Amino acid sequence: MLEMHFICEDCGKIFDEPASGYYRDENIRVSVCPHCHGSEWSELYPCQKCGNWYREWDIDEGYCEYCGSLIAERLKMFVEGEFTNEECHYLDWYISGSSLDNITVQDQTKMRQPKRWNLTSNSCSSKITA
Repeated sequence: MLEMHFICEDCGKIFDEPASGYYRDENIRVSVCPHCHGSEWSELYPCQKCGNWYREWDIDEGYCEYCGSLIAERLKMFVEGEFTNEECHYLDWYISGSSLDNITVQDQTKMRQPKRWNLTSNSCSSKITA
């Protein structure tokens, strides 16, 4: 079963399941915060890395801002440590319009094939020569 958490926008307390209450003493049944009976609450989502729970607008692609920044910093350190400026410019061109999923797939036909100069025909060829 999927674990769910909610946060009350009135009192700030976290709860697993809204309580049932009545809207302004009328016969209209509504879901409310079990702590303060407030009717404004938000669903929380877990960060895939740290496991903490966040409102939908505080999480991107499954990661909280802090964990997302750690992932981005690891990528930055890798790129800066492994590639020259010229190679980084090439990689910018190579991945433009692609996602990392498209770049890391095993199907090499989806990746751009480098073009080599064919000296016999004076034309640019997409054949890869060994």
